[in-house]
Amino acid sequence: MPDANTDQALGHARENKPESPGSYQIVSSSSAMLYSSPLPPAAELERLEKLAPGATGRILSMVENQQQHRFALENAVVPEQINQASRGQWFAFALGAIGAIGGMTMGFLGQPWLGGVIATVCVGNLALAFITGKKQEKSSRQRKAQGQPEI
Repeated sequence: MPDANTDQALGHARENKPESPGSYQIVSSSSAMLYSSPLPPAAELERLEKLAPGATGRILSMVENQQQHRFALENAVVPEQINQASRGQWFAFALGAIGAIGGMTMGFLGQPWLGGVIATVCVGNLALAFITGKKQEKSSRQRKAQGQPEI
């Protein structure tokens, strides 16, 4: 059974009746609102508060909780990333030192080609990792500047 809203919508449709008898034209419209802030605009908050008293307080509480959660994650993640970068630098130093020492040792033992290959491979891998990391860092900064998400 149609309710009052349906009757009203059909009444509006009857006003827009096409030429042929017994048929109706139903008109509908929709709207969308897009905003990039964690909070809706003030006018929207007022409208929501009228529809559901207390909604604005719940929305503000939700945004505050999300912000606290994000800060807590950043406080945990950033120091770990710094530690990870430091560990990576120490491992890279150790690998480079072992490669250089191994290459020199092979050179002193009468295997200069083998020593050169060992040293070149170790130092080359370090250089490759450094260059690749810098390229990724640059592309990440460019994506952030353009507002694109991280991959």
